[in-house]
Amino acid sequence: MKRASFVLSMVATAGAWATDTALLDSPAFRNGWWSLLFFLLPLGFLALGWTADRKGKLGAAAAIVFLLGVGGYVLYRTVLGRVSGSPAVEVGRKVPDFELKDQDGKSVELSDFTGKGRVVLVFFRGTGCPICRGQLREIAGRIRDFETSRVQVVAVSRLTPEQARSMELPFPVLADPELEVTKKYGLLHEKGYLFRDTARPATLLLDPDRILRRIWMESEIRTRPPVTEIFEELRK
Repeated sequence: MKRASFVLSMVATAGAWATDTALLDSPAFRNGWWSLLFFLLPLGFLALGWTADRKGKLGAAAAIVFLLGVGGYVLYRTVLGRVSGSPAVEVGRKVPDFELKDQDGKSVELSDFTGKGRVVLVFFRGTGCPICRGQLREIAGRIRDFETSRVQVVAVSRLTPEQARSMELPFPVLADPELEVTKKYGLLHEKGYLFRDTARPATLLLDPDRILRRIWMESEIRTRPPVTEIFEELRK
């Protein structure tokens, strides 16, 4: 029984990480610390085996795996996943216009979108970032509500038009392969994604004249504004 408890503790520790990743679509788990509760299950198995017999290499291994799992989670949330710096754009001022290619390879300008109404401009880390994909899927699920509110959603990242097209999103995804626009907006995260420079997670709300009304510039790479919060700002 004690050996099974230790094995289950190690499996459950890995499962806590996997479950947390799978639930990144949910703002509650993406932005909060609720997923730390998932580690209670491996802790329970560890305590069960540890109570039965404190000796043995398997018990020590289970304890180490658990501590690494919890410690890694906390370290990621408080140190490794942190981003610092200030944007080059200011609330109340006009943001720079730019021209990039969309997922169809067509060159478009930011003013093409703001000229038609308000714009939610999303800078994201890349196609392989599950946190980013969770945010973009959440926005895609409310795209009709954005359209009804006459708000255009536009996303920008370091990718090619082909990579942008593979995401199959119902709004423009613009390719900024050299991060020129990202740098212009002061949203560069150096070596922030697989040891490559990338965009810092940021969501900007722009008025039709390209005036920045609100910016959600994240200091933690896994946090994103819930869509409900964006709509609350749109209603002001």
